[in-house]
Parts: sequence; structure tokens; C-alpha cells
Amino acid sequence: MMMSKKWAGLAAALCLALAACGGGGDGDGSPDAGAAKLTLQGTVASGRAVAAAEVQARCQGGSGNAQAGADGRFQLQIAGGTLPCVLRATDPRDQSRWHSLSSSGSASSATANITPVTDMLLARLVGQDPASYFDRFDPTQAASRLSAAALAAAEQELRQILGVAFDISTLNNLVARPLTAATAANPTGGDAHDQWLDQLGAKLNRLQQARVVAALAAQAGTASVQQVVTDGVAASAARLSSSIDLGSNLVTLSWTDSYPLGTQYRVESRNADGSYSAIETIKGLGGTHSVVQWQRAVTVATVYRVLALLPDRTAVLSTAQGQESVSVKAPAAPPAIVLNQEQPLSGSVQLALSGGGSYASVSWYADLRLLGQGSGAAQALNWNTSAEGNGQHLLLAKVQVSPDAYIELRRTVAVSNSNLALSSSVSGTTGTILVDARASSEYGIATVAAVFDGQDAGSLSAPNACSRWCSGSNDVYRFTVDAAAAGSGNHSMVLTATDKAGAKKSVTLAVPVSNLPVISLTTPVDGAFVSGSLRVAGSASSDKSGALTVTASLGDYALLNSTGASFDTSFSLAGVTPGSYTLTLRATDSSKASTVVQRTVTVTSAALAYPELFTIGAGGQLLAVEGDRVLYRAVDGSVRLRHVIAKTEVELAQAASINYANDWQLSEGLVYAYGKGSDCVLYCIYQWTGGGVMSNLSNAKRAAATELIDQVQSTDLHPVARKGYVIWISESNWYTLHHVASGSFTKIPQPTGTSYLGNWNYDFFVGANGVEFYYWARTGGSDQAAFYDIFKWSAATASSTRISAGGARAIYPKTDGQSVVWLQSPSSSAVGTAISLMSLPVGGGTVSEITSSASESFWLRDGVLGWRETGSTGSSLKAHALGQTSVVSPLNSALLYGAGAGQLVFGEQGKTYSWDAATRARQLRIDASPNQVWITGQQMYFVMGAAQTVFRLTLD
Repeated sequence: MMMSKKWAGLAAALCLALAACGGGGDGDGSPDAGAAKLTLQGTVASGRAVAAAEVQARCQGGSGNAQAGADGRFQLQIAGGTLPCVLRATDPRDQSRWHSLSSSGSASSATANITPVTDMLLARLVGQDPASYFDRFDPTQAASRLSAAALAAAEQELRQILGVAFDISTLNNLVARPLTAATAANPTGGDAHDQWLDQLGAKLNRLQQARVVAALAAQAGTASVQQVVTDGVAASAARLSSSIDLGSNLVTLSWTDSYPLGTQYRVESRNADGSYSAIETIKGLGGTHSVVQWQRAVTVATVYRVLALLPDRTAVLSTAQGQESVSVKAPAAPPAIVLNQEQPLSGSVQLALSGGGSYASVSWYADLRLLGQGSGAAQALNWNTSAEGNGQHLLLAKVQVSPDAYIELRRTVAVSNSNLALSSSVSGTTGTILVDARASSEYGIATVAAVFDGQDAGSLSAPNACSRWCSGSNDVYRFTVDAAAAGSGNHSMVLTATDKAGAKKSVTLAVPVSNLPVISLTTPVDGAFVSGSLRVAGSASSDKSGALTVTASLGDYALLNSTGASFDTSFSLAGVTPGSYTLTLRATDSSKASTVVQRTVTVTSAALAYPELFTIGAGGQLLAVEGDRVLYRAVDGSVRLRHVIAKTEVELAQAASINYANDWQLSEGLVYAYGKGSDCVLYCIYQWTGGGVMSNLSNAKRAAATELIDQVQSTDLHPVARKGYVIWISESNWYTLHHVASGSFTKIPQPTGTSYLGNWNYDFFVGANGVEFYYWARTGGSDQAAFYDIFKWSAATASSTRISAGGARAIYPKTDGQSVVWLQSPSSSAVGTAISLMSLPVGGGTVSEITSSASESFWLRDGVLGWRETGSTGSSLKAHALGQTSVVSPLNSALLYGAGAGQLVFGEQGKTYSWDAATRARQLRIDASPNQVWITGQQMYFVMGAAQTVFRLTLD
């Protein structure tokens, strides 16, 4: 009927008073423009935003309504409105409804999202159906029933309930947490809250969600509602469907065995009165999530459902569309598969359905391999038969005739193409995965191309790898997959071979990826010293869904079991015996795959708990030390000079490219080594500045030479650097002395009467008279019966003097600037037998024998001489200093690490000690055995753990 002008004007005035029709508030009286307004806002989402949802609010004071935008967001204002409020959102597409609330309080605005989970929350809070509560909302009881405390308690319980199937820990507020929902225009634009709602909908369809709401509203116990959730997730995961093979009129019901081991399933058919009768009970497949199938010939239209028979209840399986039954009916005039060419088929063939029927979808298969989805009126699809082998192939069309109900059409066809053949294989599931293809054709192969997960993965025009069966030339086309970049899960690669006649053939390979968990341990470092307590902290991650468990143990004692992304725990070391222990961390993902990380830690006292300087990395090596500088080879092969105090380092230019680089020296801030670089024909001596700049000293020596013989390329080896000078051996015929400051080169010739110069283990010091160089040379005999003597070359006289007595094998001199010590044995003695240590003061005097039972190695530094003494009953470590000889360790197993600062450093029974020459006493330095020890001045550097962590202590 027509509205009078009077009433039309009144309606228009009312709209203006409310600010916007459908978006303002209303109450018992007329709107008061001066009254305070309550603003309610939020987002309506059930996974994606519910666009244009009708939103209603009823509050303790006032009510209102609004319409959500395309992104699900709404805002409404209620004049004179007061909290608490209940809200309802209605989906205009199917009239689905959800509810929410904003608890009591004095705020003038509140955020209240409306989602399936807020519907559950309201049901639990008020103990009745949310829709009924909204319809009968009583403002006088709202404040007590919808209090903040009651809401918090209900939310805590709901978290516990949903926690049996969902990780809800990331959502800190189920009602008021900001929510950005994905939309049809931006399907990936949802935030974490929205993505969680997607997971909820994926695992609990709307029917199952309604059952959870009903159980919550009925005030069922927590455990009972958890069971409803668990059953609902399993029912949704079952994805019941049906299909009919029209060739045999055989109906197949299929579902996923989503219930636990021991579950049986009962197939039922619906009677005319709507009740169901059991047809057959079958066993599950052990809860393996495999597909269960039940088949029976069908002659009439039938409605089926499947129940899971559980110990104390039954559960009806759901279809993918959220239904609890499937309708099975053969069409009166079924379609058939038609082709656009005669058999045998070749090239591209169009597959289609006859009859002109309308179907929701058609999936096309060749030999049970999915080709794709049909399109258009005839659900047509183009099939490239060039990718198939010649012969018979089964075409299958899976036609969706109703939600979750299908019919199957089959047709066998013949294919005849060229003899293009393509085979493939996949190796590995993590790291670098290899995909190998073999292709052949009578016309030759033009290309083999790969597409991984829909993305181009490259094309090859010739084999690029050699399989284990090849002999000589490459025989496979190899593509690689970076498992870390791909992520765990099921992936696929399509390989397409094209021959030179234009024929193509494709194969699709499953490329499963199963990456191991990743552990990032921030503390302790490998080789760390710990005292008082051991802190273990870090994080673990996995690209697989499900729980990730991290455990840690010290020795065999478990000290951590965590399921969080990060972990941080401390373990008391009270009473733990000092020494080295293995810390083992294990991360296990949902597939039971594990990653193990081990660290060596040394339990010690606070005084011996040294802080780490830096970590070289497994495979690296400490090469030399001087003061606060250390020289090391990094894991990547580069050589680096690091200042441990400033924590700066430089990479030595071209050092990694020098072959056979050895005898690294660090002196006066400069680095030396010998090797064979691109600028060296034989072997050369190289020098690097503190800034990493390299120079070739051998080439500089030849350039500065005035005699022709010295300008020829020679083999230069074994540099020794001291206080601005470097000495090395050249061709075993002479030594070269280089003065760094002046850049000069001095030739130290072979002494008269000698036939061979010692080519390593020579030494020198720089004293008041300049360089005094000690070396060894052959003075008679040959082979094992040869005689060797020790010579001293002095820069002051530029001449060599023999200092050993002759008639023996005197070799390997060392000097500390106070004395020179060498090994001496009869010329006929076998290598490895006990020999003498001979000593002579550098200022002159009498040669003395320190011992006649030394091994082949010894240390001499700062007036302290250390060696291993051998005897008939075993061996021991001894030291000679200040004119006295002492036993440092009587144990055969003791290790001699080095000398410096008037002390000898040695290892004994898994500990490291220093022996002081002045006090003749030992001191415990390390409660463990290091990998390497280097001494410079009073500083001792040492390396611990498989990761090569560097430490330093002071020999005070």
C-alpha cells in the first residue's frame, strides 16, 4: 500500500536521528542526540570474510544493527548504549548465523568479532543455544552472566576443549583480537587469526561445529565436549563419497579411515520413513588414514550413510560438503566418452561427454593418472597422446552428478605415436634431491624440460650427468630440487621430452620431501666451559605440521623435554665431577624424523671457566698465533687473520688458491707460508701484510739477484720467521735470509765439506749480534750410515761454524736465544730409537748431554726444555731448566703440548697442566684435553670441541 506523506516524512526524520538506516541504535525511547554513544566494531568471518553480513547487537542498554562490508568489517553505534552486549551475524547467502559478545564494563567502545569460535564461546558462557539466548536476551541479567571473569573462564575452558585437535595458543583473545579476513578479491590476505579459522573449518565442517556448540550449550563436561571435537574432526576428515561404474552398475562408497586402530564401520541405507537399516559392518584399516572402500551392485536409487562404531558411541561420517549421507542413482540416459579422431590415436585428442547433460565437474584420467578437469558444455579436455606409450590405454571420466556423488565412465583406446621414450627416477627426500630422466627417440632428443610444482625448473638439450651405469659420457638428464626451499610435503615434477621430429612425451613424478627438523643452539657453544650451572637455550623448527619435541641430555641424564619453538633451561652442576661431557639435543618432528646436535662442554671451577673467543667451525684449523692475533683456516678454505680483542679479521688474498700451502708463520704482524700459487712454477715463499695483501718473496728474491744461478726458479720451502727476519731452504743447496724492513735477501751457502743441507727443522734468533742461525748438514757417509752435524751461521761474520762434535747423526736444532738444543744419535741407529738431547749455550761453552733417552720431538722456549723420556719400563715427560732436570709426568699417556713463559704445558688423564720452571710445581689449567695448543708469550690459545671453538688463558 502507499505510505502517506505524513508517515514518509516521519520515517525520514527517524533515519536522520539514527545517523544511518540499518546502522544505528534503537531503544525504548526516542534517540537522544546528546546521549553518550556505545560503539561496537569487529569482523564477521568463518574463514573468509562474510561480506554484507547483517549484524545485530543487543546490550544492557540499547540495541542496534549494521551491515558488514566486503571485508567483513562492521561498526555500529548505540546512543546511550552500555555493555555487556550480545551480537548476531547472518550470512545473506544461506542465512547461517553466528553469535558473539562483549563482556560487562564501562567502556564506550568495544571490539567483538563474530566467528564460529565466538559462537562456541557464547554457548559455553550462557549454557544454552546462542540463537535462543540472543532471541530472549534479558538486559537485567546481562551484567552477571556476561561478566569479564565469566568470559575469561569460559575462554580458558574452550581453549582446553579445542586444544585436543587445534593449536590455539597463538590466539590471545578469541573475541577482541584484531581480525583481518581473506576476501574473494584477496584470498590470501587473511591474518593469523583468520588462517586459524580456515583450519577450524577445514577440520570441523559446519555440521560438526554445530554439534560442538550444542554440547557446549548443554553444559556437557570438558572431556565430553573434547570427545565431540575429536569425533567431529575424524568425521570431517573421512570425506565420504560415492561413485557408480556405469559399465557394471557397481556403486563404490569411499572414505578415509580417520578413526583410531580397531574402529569398525557400518554401512546403512535409508528406508522410506527416513530411518536407516544396517547393510554390512567392515573393519577399518588400522587408523592409517588409508582409503576404505565398500562396493555393491545398485539397481535402484539409494541413500547411504556410514557410521564409525566406537567403544561407547557411534559417529556418522561426513562428506566433503558437510553432509552425512550420499545419494546413489544411475542416470536414466548416461553419457559416453567421445573422441574427435579415429583410433589409433596420435597427437592431441579432444575428450568429451555425449548427451549434452549438465554436470558439476568431470575429472579425466588416462591409465588412472589425472589429466585435468573438463570444461564447457561437453566437459571437454585435450589429451596429448604424444606423452603416452603406444598401445592400449584406459580413459576414465569421473562425473559429479550431485554433491559427493559420482558416476564413472570408462573406455579403452589405442595410441600410436613415434617411438619417443621417457623414463625417470627420484633419489633422496631431503638436501639436494636428484631427478634423473632417460629419453630416446629414433629422431634424436631435442630437449628434456622440467616443471616443479607448476614452476619452470629448466631445460636440457643434452645429458648432463653420469649414472652409476654409464661408462664415459653422460647418460641422464639430471634436475635437482632444493628440499629446504621446497618444504616438506608432497611435490611433483613434470618431465617433458621433445624429439627432433617435434613429438613430445611427459611423465609426472611424485617428489616427496621430508626435511629434518632444524636446531639452533645459542648456548652453550661447542667446547664451552661451564661452572655452577649449565644453561641450554635455543630454538627448533620444522616445516612439517604437528608437534615438534626437543630433548636435551648431559651424558645420559635428561634435562629438557620441550614442545615449544624455543627452549631455555638451566641445570645445576653441583657435585658434578669436573671434566668433559657430551650435551645431546634431539628434535623430533611429527613424522618421528630426528635431528641430533651434540656439543662438548667442560664442567670446571669458576676460575677455570674460560670465555670463548670465537668458533672456527668443523673442518677449520688454527694455524699460528702471535700476541692478540690468530691465524686460522676457515671452513670455506679461506685463511683469515683475526684480532681477538678488537674482534676484527681480514682474509688473506689468494691464500685459498695456493696449492699445498704449509708451514704458516705469524711474526711481527706479518704472515708467511710456502706453497704453489699461480705465480710460481715450483714452490715459493709468500708473505701477507696485516691487511691481507700478498707478495711472493721467492719472485722478489730472484728479481733482486745479481748472479744468474740465483735468478733461476728454485724450490723454496719451510720458512721460519723471527723478529723481522725470515729464513727458508732453497733447493737443499743454500738458505735464504730475508730482512723484511730493508727488503734485502742474503744467501747462506752450503758449508765446505758438506753434501746436503737440512731441509726443515732449523731455527734462529735475533740477538745483539744480529741473526744467529742454526741448521744441520751432512758431513759424511750415506743413507742410514750418514753423519750429520749442527752448524751456526752468524750475521756478524757471515760465516758458518760447526758446533757438534762430528761422527754422529746430529739433527733438528732449536734455539730460544739462550741455548741451542739438538737431537743426536749414532749414525747407524734406526729411526725411532732413543736418542740424546745435546745442549750448548748460544754464547759459547761446552756441549752437554741433557739425556740419552729422548724421543724424536722436543720443545725449547724461554729457558725451558721439555721432552718425552723413553725407558725399558715405559716413558715419561721431563723438563730441563735452570740447570736441573725434573719429571713433569710419569705417565706413558701424558702429552707434551708446548712451552712458553718459563712453563711447560702438558696433558695428563684428560686434564691439561702447566709446569713452572721456577717453582718445579704443576698447576691445573684445563679440566679437559684440547684439540690444539699454541703458546705466544704468556698467552696460551687452545681449541675445544668438534666446532673448533678457540679459547685463551694466561700462563701466570
